[in-house]
This record gives sequence, structure tokens and C-alpha cells, in this order.
Amino acid sequence: MTITYKPGYIQELIQALTAQTLPKDEWEWVLVDELWEERHQAAEAVADSKFVFRHIPCPKSPTTNTVKAFNLGLEHCRGELVYCLADYMFPHPRVLERHRYIYEHYGPVIISGPLIDGITITG
Repeated sequence: MTITYKPGYIQELIQALTAQTLPKDEWEWVLVDELWEERHQAAEAVADSKFVFRHIPCPKSPTTNTVKAFNLGLEHCRGELVYCLADYMFPHPRVLERHRYIYEHYGPVIISGPLIDGITITG
């Protein structure tokens, strides 16, 4: 699940999620978006048939309400496991697979990553 209120970077997130090693029929991406009106057609066209994509409009407000957007996203999640992907992160191709593995072996925990950066790009 991702919440966002800023322009840009959605295409990159779609690209990163398309590269995930976890089978595409075992997860979905819920995108809660204050800019839904401006980009829902383009985002849905790119994500179409690559994986299950749920693009949820988030009401615009003069001040971004992260908690409201997060709760709205959780309401639309259908599984028992949620990976929170920030709108500025580029996830490693195995992040969803790793997240599920940790959940299945250790139970409910809060984890993050791995992300691609200068250290993990070669691993």
C-alpha cells in the first residue's frame, strides 16, 4: 500500500512492482492518491494486467492528512499482510517475497526493505 499527495514517481513504482519475484496473483498494490483525478487513467493504463492495482482517490485538503490516507488505504486492502511502500522508495525485486517469508516464519512484525541503494544494488 502506498499513500501519496505529490506529483511524479508513480511510473517508477509501477516498474519496481512489476519486477517483484512474488507471483503477481498473490499480492495487490493499493495506491491512495490525492492526485487521483489528474493521473488515474495514465496510472491504470500502465499497471493494467501487470498486477492487481487498486487506485483509490484521497480527498484533497489544504494540509495533507497522512493518518486519514493511511486508514483509507487499509480499508481497501484485502489481505492479512500489508507492506507499506512510501512514495519515495524504490523497492528491491524481492521485497514482497521477503516480507511474506518473515511474516510466515516469525509472525506479525514491522519490517522494512530491502531497498535498492548504493549498498544493496550489487546484492
